[in-house]
Amino acid sequence: HQLGEWTGLIDPMWHHQQGRLYYYAGNHELALSEFLREYHSHGDDLRVAPMLFREIANVLSDLACLNAARGFAEKSVSIAKSQGQRLEQYKSLGRLAEVYIKLGDFSEAERLLNESLKIQQKIGDNNRSPAQTLTYLGHVAILKGDFDEAANWYDLATARDADKSS
Repeated sequence: HQLGEWTGLIDPMWHHQQGRLYYYAGNHELALSEFLREYHSHGDDLRVAPMLFREIANVLSDLACLNAARGFAEKSVSIAKSQGQRLEQYKSLGRLAEVYIKLGDFSEAERLLNESLKIQQKIGDNNRSPAQTLTYLGHVAILKGDFDEAANWYDLATARDADKSS
């Protein structure tokens, strides 16, 4: 047994937590290093692999390593789908859409965001993500030059964001 199993003092996903701290502090290189260490420790656990892949994709995307980010995000979506992790699946679809936006493939980003939105609608109204996804759809519409469509998406996002948290 490890000390953490007995005492609860050590987070079993310590490197993940450290990676998040580094990420929010703006140190993407150390965040990536910690997420990869966590992946080497727990990456074969299909319960956490989608989340880890999504975190790695996020950092790689911020570091402009877009092809690598796309690969990790695609793996995250695939595993989440195969494991029935709908919450992780819609988050990973959103991450993958963000990568496609950066790659300039707005139609694929839009498709992925719509797929994410459908999953969120099946899950229910107990999360704030639909407003975020609707906002991203508005961003994609702007990038495509369709300002009326963007306004419609933003209006929907505003309507869904009752507590104004998004």
